[in-house]
Amino acid sequence: PTAGTLTVAFDASGSSDPDGTLVDYAWDFGDQTKATGKTASHTFEQDGTFKVTLTVKDNVGATASKTIDVVVTKTVVVVPPVDATAPKIVSVSPTLNQKGVSSDAKIVITFDEPMNKTATQAAFQSADLGTVGFAWNTDATVLTITPNVSLVYLTGDTAKSYAFSLGIGATDVAGNPIAPSSYSFSTLRHVVVSLKSMASIDGMAVGDNTVQRSSFTAQVGDDEKDVVKKMLISFDLSSLPNTVKASDLENADLSLFLTAKAGSSFATTVSHVTYGDTLNPSAFGLTPLRVLGGTVGLQSSSIGQYLSLSSEIGKPTVLDALKDDLINANARGNRSQFRLEPDFVSTKSLKLSVDFGGGQSGGSGNKSSDVKTYSAGEQADQAPILKFTYLAP
Repeated sequence: PTAGTLTVAFDASGSSDPDGTLVDYAWDFGDQTKATGKTASHTFEQDGTFKVTLTVKDNVGATASKTIDVVVTKTVVVVPPVDATAPKIVSVSPTLNQKGVSSDAKIVITFDEPMNKTATQAAFQSADLGTVGFAWNTDATVLTITPNVSLVYLTGDTAKSYAFSLGIGATDVAGNPIAPSSYSFSTLRHVVVSLKSMASIDGMAVGDNTVQRSSFTAQVGDDEKDVVKKMLISFDLSSLPNTVKASDLENADLSLFLTAKAGSSFATTVSHVTYGDTLNPSAFGLTPLRVLGGTVGLQSSSIGQYLSLSSEIGKPTVLDALKDDLINANARGNRSQFRLEPDFVSTKSLKLSVDFGGGQSGGSGNKSSDVKTYSAGEQADQAPILKFTYLAP
């Protein structure tokens, strides 16, 4: 027999004498210890194999013995150590005082050991985040907190701050409390920029292969000889921080101040171009980088006010143009440039009977001056404006 512990119980009640009565029981445990009695209990000092002998005597003095091997092995009971160590936070995202956090950010807290989920969630506090959702990894060591409402971006120099804490009550699975801790971060902010056109290189490129620059105005349309006039405007982007990327831009708008209008109505096309640091006649026929959609605002006859280029679904926008200029800022001299030109073809009210091949042709064909006059860069309070918003920390 094999005993599972060092203490072994022995029982000789199964022994008998066919012609008499057993009166004495003697035990030899094989480790130099002995005992008497029908039953005995013996604790072995070490594990091993022991020859245990039972000798019985009857009422007339006759004896009989039997020896068996008793194998004693230790049973090792592993008692897990009591966890009395307080859990710790390994990392938190967003990090403490982090700036420029996106509106869809989640808070992720990583612990150094499994946590009591219910207690930890109950200890999370934030007056800024509102209601949140909780999710844990399988090991209960990573808690992800998702705000139910997107984080806010403010406009201006100050960003929106958010604070949260893990207060009293958060424990690990053994019930050890974690030290309370507090954190804060701030989101991205909207920065609004309004750039006035560069007076030094805006003006008109004319179909007679000339450039005209007035101190305060530029025209779009044609004259009595059907010579087309196109307005060129340029904006200096060098004042932007060099950290601003195209992906940071959120919206952009181009506005011009209409000072006068003469002749018949016509549509105005706005193109994204690049003509460099000097306005010269070649700007007239430049192939545009893109033709912008949505010229409704610039077709208005509202004299004496700013008109904006509205967007048109599926068509290139001012924002597309500006992003492209930021991507290619070095090649384009940190400028964003546009060309306004008359679109007589699209104007159904005019009767056209002219050749659109170039030179002096391409006008309205009605032998009158059809022009819109806009304020140029020299007119500080009415200069063309490129207004846009970008995200910054």
